[in-house]
Amino acid sequence: MDNVQSINNIIKVKNVIEEELKKINCSSFEGQEFGQEKEYNCESIYGELDALLTDITTLTKEPKQFLKLSTHDERVYIHSQLNNIKNHLSRPSQIINDLDGLKQAIRPFHIRYTKNRLINFDIALSELTNKNQELTNQLNTISETKEQSDKTSNDLIEKQEKLKNTIAETEEKEKELREHIAKLNQRTNNIANLESQVQRQQGIISDAVNNINTSTTQLDEQKKLTEEYRANLNTIIENQKK
Repeated sequence: MDNVQSINNIIKVKNVIEEELKKINCSSFEGQEFGQEKEYNCESIYGELDALLTDITTLTKEPKQFLKLSTHDERVYIHSQLNNIKNHLSRPSQIINDLDGLKQAIRPFHIRYTKNRLINFDIALSELTNKNQELTNQLNTISETKEQSDKTSNDLIEKQEKLKNTIAETEEKEKELREHIAKLNQRTNNIANLESQVQRQQGIISDAVNNINTSTTQLDEQKKLTEEYRANLNTIIENQKK
């Protein structure tokens, strides 16, 4: 009974759809409506599909009962509709007709009201509850990470502001230091000029002193000559009186 090909085909493509359905993201279809009466949005289409897959899981778990309730053509048709959905799974507008066909195909089995379906529904609900808890935990982690990231960002902004202020203060001090160095250089130049002037004045004074010394020597010699002249003159006058 496990080797009934039509049932195996259904199970195989159903499993593929279930895995691919986990990757569907409706954000790119936000605000769009589908169906002849615009009765679907992206989320409701894939929600309906997920419920139908649960119904089909209930059927395939009891292959004897499935064979008893269905014909070969009905099982082939279910597989065909599933296969079409698989091939266009990422485009919700193109799976609506196959989705409606799948609903009609499994409706005669009244799966929604069987005990097994209720069990599968409970299992699916538990899984959904677990996933919701996981998502809540992930959101909490993301929130904590974001809070930490915001704090880190604020710390970085604060440090950046402090760094800017430090750079500005450093530039101001550097400017003051340059001005101070310029003033020192100017004072050094002034001192050098004064030293040069002092040296020139000392040279002039030295020359003047030398000139004064020379003049003094000449005066002394002249005075000596004058005194000698007077002495000779007095001697001559005295001789004449005799």
